[in-house]
Amino acid sequence: MLQLTLWTALAGQWSDKGCRFVPDSYALVIGHGTPDRSEGCESEPGGPQYTND
Repeated sequence: MLQLTLWTALAGQWSDKGCRFVPDSYALVIGHGTPDRSEGCESEPGGPQYTND
């Protein structure tokens, strides 16, 4: 239960940067950890996409 709470809190940081909460934010936690200042998601026709710009 603690792991799910922590994972959700970390996913929330990606969600704050424009990423869809499910599934993108959870997947980005696995692939990138927490976002840096330059990381986030930009709106694209198929949905938000990860960017490191």
